[in-house]
Amino acid sequence: MNSVVLDASFIIKLLIEEAGSTVAKAVFERYEESGYRLLVPGHAFAEVTEVLCRKRRRGAITSQQLARALDFLARRIAVSSLDNLLEPAADLALSYRVSVYDALYVVLADETELMMLTCDLKLAAALRHSPYAKNILGVDEGGVISYGEP
Repeated sequence: MNSVVLDASFIIKLLIEEAGSTVAKAVFERYEESGYRLLVPGHAFAEVTEVLCRKRRRGAITSQQLARALDFLARRIAVSSLDNLLEPAADLALSYRVSVYDALYVVLADETELMMLTCDLKLAAALRHSPYAKNILGVDEGGVISYGEP
């Protein structure tokens, strides 16, 4: 079964209607229709849940939206252990000045030779001249940006 890594920024666009959600959902649907398994590193659910809770506290989403989003995470996305990702993620974070949180998604994609979907174009740009670029698809309201091979 084919898989694709989703980062937190991409997952949020799927769960909450905001700028870039339409394109992210269209890209997601293509992967889903092709039978791809959705994969994230072990910290991702906590990262996404934190963003959702901040949005709930501000009144940007309802309790029902929060519950549906958490259900989506639990039922639709597979989680990969962080065991072998932390050291290479720390190296990547230090080398390219990105967060360890972001680096974990990138390393998971790299080590499993999968594509990573992100709506964090700053992350994609920071890695565009790196060996990791081949695994990154940046998505925003303007479309899909690939610095590597999709």
